[in-house]
Amino acid sequence: MIIYQDVTKEPGALELFFSGAIAICAMILPGISGAFILILLDMYIPVLLALKKLDITMLGPFILGCLVGIISVARLLQKIFNSYKQTIIPLLLGVILGSFFKLWPWNYGKYNTFESMQIIAIFFFSLISCALIERAIKKESA
Repeated sequence: MIIYQDVTKEPGALELFFSGAIAICAMILPGISGAFILILLDMYIPVLLALKKLDITMLGPFILGCLVGIISVARLLQKIFNSYKQTIIPLLLGVILGSFFKLWPWNYGKYNTFESMQIIAIFFFSLISCALIERAIKKESA
C-alpha cells in the first residue's frame, strides 16, 4: 500500500493531542485499528517520524492525548457496559465478527477450506467454553 502524505507538514500540539486521544480509543475497541485512524487523520507519518527521531516536543502531546483518551474512553465504556450489558455484548461481538473475515489470513491468496474450518471450529469452541464457564460461575454463586 502506498500512502501519499505531506511529510513537510508539522502538526501542532493540539492536533497531536487529539489524534493521540482518538487513535488510542480506536485501539481499545475491537475490530478498529489505531494506525488506520492515524492514517485517516493524516498523522501516521508525522508520529512515526517523531518516534524515529525521539522528538519529545511531538511525542509529548501525542502521549498525553493517548493517556487522556484511554482513561476517558475506558470510564465511558465501563459506564455503558454497567448500564447496558445485555446490549453492549452483542454489539461488541458484532464488531469483532464483522472484522473477522477481513483480518484473518485465509483471505489472502488461495482459500484453504480445512484451515478455515479449523479456525472457525476453534472460535466456536472458545465461545461455547466461555458460555459454560459463565454458567458454572452463576450456578456456584446462586
